[in-house]
Amino acid sequence: MNTTQNKASLWKSCVEQGIFDKVPSGMQPQVQGLFEQTIQQFQNEGLDPALANQLVLKEFKMQLGKMLGQSIPQKSFEELNEEYKGQYQAKIPDKIEFSKEKDSPIENMDLVLKSKAEQRQNEIQEYFKEEQKEGFIQGSEIQRSETQRSETQETDSELRLHRRILESILESQIKIIDLLQRK
Repeated sequence: MNTTQNKASLWKSCVEQGIFDKVPSGMQPQVQGLFEQTIQQFQNEGLDPALANQLVLKEFKMQLGKMLGQSIPQKSFEELNEEYKGQYQAKIPDKIEFSKEKDSPIENMDLVLKSKAEQRQNEIQEYFKEEQKEGFIQGSEIQRSETQRSETQETDSELRLHRRILESILESQIKIIDLLQRK
């Protein structure tokens, strides 16, 4: 509780809350003394540090208000709750204006679909060319048993083929969605 780091955190909290806004500059030593005295009051309470810090801040505000001859306003639970709700809830727009841009129908959907189909075919053909190159390189490796090798190659090539096909489908769907959103 009486660590420099904790005191700095409490002091920063006081500054952020505006507790020192109405304090005359000539009273700074008295305010610092009151701050230290308030911390010492809660030093041996055996409380949770977070709860103790809250109590220190509340007591310090009250004592500072008495010292200055003015009360520092305390917010009620309801006021704090409303303030938090205002900060964390998204503001709903008053009225949504839909008349700014009107969507137009996609006129050349057949052309878009045809180009995507051609692109997929080209990707599949390119994939099989790569598979043939890989097969040639693998043929020069050390021989394993033929059954294990063929099963492994078939499984690997099927998985690669499926993966590439799925990737190309996903890419084309993303492009179609993008085109639809632009229109």
